[in-house]
Amino acid sequence: MTTTSVSNTAKENPLLAQLGQQSVDFATQLNKLRYIYALYGLLDGLSISYSMFKQAFDLWLKNSSSSADVMHEWLLTPEGIAIAISITTTTMLFSLFANYWTDDNKNDFKSFVAQAWPYLRDTSKGLKNAYKGFRSTIQVADLLGYGNLNHLIIPVGLALGILSAINRIWYRYHKEIRKKMMDTHKGLLKSLRENKGELTWEAIAAYRSQIQSQSLGIRRAMMLSAAYGGIVDGLYLYIGVLTLCSLSPPMLTALTVFCAIYFATCIISRVYEEYNYQCTLTISQAKIELVLRGKELELQFLELSKLAEEIATLNSTDPLKLKRQLELAGNLDFLRSRFEEQWQYLRGISTLSYTSAFLAGMKNGLAAYGALASAMFAVATILTLASTAFPPVLLIVSVSLGLALLIGFIVESLINAHRYKQKITEDEINKPHDAELNKLLQDIKSKKARAEELSIETVRTSIPDDIKGTPQFAFTDFWEIVRSVWSGAGKGSKAVSFMMNGLQERDEHTGHYHDAPIMLGFTIASVLIHSVILGGRAWARGFGRDRPGEEGQAAGLSTAPDTVAAAVGGRPSGPGDSTQSGKPTTSFSGESDATIRHSSDSQDSAQSALHHLTPDSPNSFQSSTSSSMHNSDIHGESIELNQSSESSNEPSIRTSARIFSSGITSLFFGKTAPKKTRSQDDLKSAAKLVPPQIRSQSAENLQTLNQAPSFF
Repeated sequence: MTTTSVSNTAKENPLLAQLGQQSVDFATQLNKLRYIYALYGLLDGLSISYSMFKQAFDLWLKNSSSSADVMHEWLLTPEGIAIAISITTTTMLFSLFANYWTDDNKNDFKSFVAQAWPYLRDTSKGLKNAYKGFRSTIQVADLLGYGNLNHLIIPVGLALGILSAINRIWYRYHKEIRKKMMDTHKGLLKSLRENKGELTWEAIAAYRSQIQSQSLGIRRAMMLSAAYGGIVDGLYLYIGVLTLCSLSPPMLTALTVFCAIYFATCIISRVYEEYNYQCTLTISQAKIELVLRGKELELQFLELSKLAEEIATLNSTDPLKLKRQLELAGNLDFLRSRFEEQWQYLRGISTLSYTSAFLAGMKNGLAAYGALASAMFAVATILTLASTAFPPVLLIVSVSLGLALLIGFIVESLINAHRYKQKITEDEINKPHDAELNKLLQDIKSKKARAEELSIETVRTSIPDDIKGTPQFAFTDFWEIVRSVWSGAGKGSKAVSFMMNGLQERDEHTGHYHDAPIMLGFTIASVLIHSVILGGRAWARGFGRDRPGEEGQAAGLSTAPDTVAAAVGGRPSGPGDSTQSGKPTTSFSGESDATIRHSSDSQDSAQSALHHLTPDSPNSFQSSTSSSMHNSDIHGESIELNQSSESSNEPSIRTSARIFSSGITSLFFGKTAPKKTRSQDDLKSAAKLVPPQIRSQSAENLQTLNQAPSFF
């Protein structure tokens, strides 16, 4: 929840705003102290240790129920106790320090521990999730009458687990690279906006050369990695619920259809999140480019004004000065066109389309069902340890309610996007910076603006350097807290069973071990401790820290301000989402600038938010994208692959795809060149007047950025 959002919420509900601000302040304090992360690391290390032992025995013995009994008896032997204590203690301490220390710590050892632990954790989670997901799928197939394929569980499950671990490690590596790029862009943007003096052409070129991007090949590979992660985790999270209890054939078939929907939604959401966060990097690049083009306008405005004042004062007819004035006028027209193009481009990728609103709602609905299913798994874990059957009605209600949540959040997201789109259309028609820039141009043209009156601040205040995006509530951050609390309940009960293994009793009827009555008090205490710590950690991560690429914004309720001042998050727009105002502006030469606007007819609507210069135009700019995915574990053990410290995640900067389906097609099968318009020919003619510094300062860097597909 951002400061902006809290101030806007105060207008509607002061009490809610006060509670929201207190929540953010508390989360910020938790994040700053980092003790909650240390406690989480301790408990997470314990949970991972238990999972590793359990999976080892599952691979040894195909029957999971008998493997649990064999593991229980082994943990009572001297060698079992020694191995369990040594491995568990080491893992817990490693996890504790890795979560408390940061990867940018000046101490090399501490930094190494903080950076190495996520990869080790990903390895463990990748092996476990893939194996259990495939095992659950085979079990469900057997229940549906597709035959007994249990002989495939170990070889195929183990192979998928190894592949999943490699996939997670590879993805995290490139995610960290992208996060550093976002931090670099954040620093560049802050430096540019804090610079109150005039930048030289060389300084602008130096800033532009620092814009970073990931290659198209890496972005494609990360998209495939996200899809594979969605398949593995979808099997583990959404198919596994069908094995919790016995169901009648008709009910099993119906719930299988529901779970198949969740499985497909999981894959789509993972790919969407990856594409979404790739767009986050694109927006950070576009913001820097917008500011730089604004700086170029500032320089040209002042130079032209001074020359016009000099000619007017001296009543000069020097042909060289008059020629230079004409050149500056042409330069100003060209730079103005480039600035407007970049402004429109940033507007386009910061506005939520109906397609991406649908996908965003799908992701939020899946997160809500994740929290619900996490509660269901926690109850199932506790009932299993107490040797009590899981009630089928609870499974039926939970799975059915999940579908209702999915539909509800999709509708909410579409309504929110529609309301904002209506508002943004009005803002586009009445852009204040157009009027201010036009007035400056007319004043210079009519020699009403004297050089001493046209200060750098006068020009700067007339040139916007940011664009607000579609506001979105951080649903995923909120549901992550709920999920973590219930996940803590499941982990808490498992922790007691693991640590107090010797107190378990054998059931007289089934022959399996279960918790003894004396363990009940410890279980309740452990459940409470785990729930508080895991929930607090999710709170601190979701609402208490800044994200890479954000300008001091913490995750939460993102409500864009009324002025074009700080983009707190948006989504790329899609076909038919043209932000074209259709209102012409006046150039220095008095001609209409309507040709630099984006076309709003149906043929060009898919490109209306992009509108690049032609490839041979000087300084054509297309940005690339990057990202990460979010946590979506609902099985009591966190799936950290997708829980990114980048924007997410559910970032306050929440960018998304303008056109998802056509975008993916463009990504993998090539880009479509933007339609050539008359304005581009005009710009190419004007470009001949631009000084060599402008034409050559960023050719190499912009060529790298131009590798992005057209839908970016």
